[in-house]
Amino acid sequence: MKRKVFSQSLGEHLIDMARGATEEVLLVAPYIKEGTLKRVLGPISGECSVRVVTCWNLRAVAAGASDLGVWELVRDRENHVLELCPSLHAKYYRFDDICVVGSANLTGAALGLTGKPNLELLMRVSPAATEEFEEELEDCVAVTESMYSRYQKLLDQYEDTHPEIVRSSDTYSVGPESVRPGKERGEVRGSGERSQYIRSRSPEWWIPKLRHPEDLYRVYAENSEHLTTATRKHGSYDLRHFDLPEGLEEGAFEVEIRWQLLQKPVVQEVDALVSESKRFGAVRDHLRTLPCAQNDGFDPTDAWQAIMRWLLYFFDDRYRRHEANYSEIFVREE
Repeated sequence: MKRKVFSQSLGEHLIDMARGATEEVLLVAPYIKEGTLKRVLGPISGECSVRVVTCWNLRAVAAGASDLGVWELVRDRENHVLELCPSLHAKYYRFDDICVVGSANLTGAALGLTGKPNLELLMRVSPAATEEFEEELEDCVAVTESMYSRYQKLLDQYEDTHPEIVRSSDTYSVGPESVRPGKERGEVRGSGERSQYIRSRSPEWWIPKLRHPEDLYRVYAENSEHLTTATRKHGSYDLRHFDLPEGLEEGAFEVEIRWQLLQKPVVQEVDALVSESKRFGAVRDHLRTLPCAQNDGFDPTDAWQAIMRWLLYFFDDRYRRHEANYSEIFVREE
C-alpha cells in the first residue's frame, strides 16, 4: 500500500493552532517532553491563558517518557499552570474553540517532529462533545515549586536504586495497559455528540484505611503472616489506589508510594492547609468540606488520624507533630 505524503506533521498543525489562539489553550497528555512543549508554547500570545495537564508516572519519567522540566517552562510564563492527573490516558488539545483528540502525546516522536515519527492520529471534534471531559479535569492537582523539588529528590532516589534505567531522549514504548484492581473499564455515557465521551472512573478522593502505614509493604509483599485480618484488608484496599508493579524491594516501594501520594488530592489539600500550624480539630473540620466527606463510612476524626500517620511515616522530613494545650499541632516544615 502506497503511503500518502502530508505537507505538515501533527506537531506543525498543533503549532499553527497555537499561533491562532487568543484566549485559552488546554494541553492534555500523559507524556510531555520539554522540548516539544516549548515548541508548542512558543507562538502562543502572552495574553492567552494556558493550562497543561499531564501524568507524572515515576517509572515513565525515569525512563524518559516525560520531563519534570516542563514545570520550569510553565512556571516562568504569565497565565500558565501545570496540573497532574494520575489516571490520565487521554490526549486532548484545545485552542480556544478548536479541539483535537487522538493518540499523540506531546513528544517529538508522537507529533512527527523527529526523524523517526510514530504513526499517530489526531482529529478535530466539536467542543460540545468534550465538555464533560473537561469537567473531569477539575480535580487535578496543581504543581508547585515545593512539589517539583520533592519530585526531583524522589527521582534521584529511584535512579540510585535502579541503575539499569537508561533515559531515552524522546522515544518511550508503552505496552498494553492492564486494568488494575479497583479500576473499572470505561462505559459510554450519554447520547448524540456526548456519546463520544468515555469515562473510566470518578475522580479519586481516597482516604487511607490502614492505620499503621509501616505495615503497607508487608501487605504488598504478601508477608502478612503476623498481620491481623483487618490490617490485611485495609492494606489491600489502600494498595488498590496506587499503580505499583510487582516485585519491588522495600526501598523502591516506598519511593513509589511517596511519589504517588504527592498527587492525591486530599494530601495536597492538607499540605496547603498545614503550611501554618493547625490544631487537630481545624484539619478534621476542613476534611468535612472536601469531596472525600461523601465516601462511604467517612469519619473526619478517623480520616485525619490515618492521613496524619501516613504523612509522618512517608514524609518524616516534611511534617512535624507536637502536643500543646491538650491538642495535637501539625505543621509542614518545608
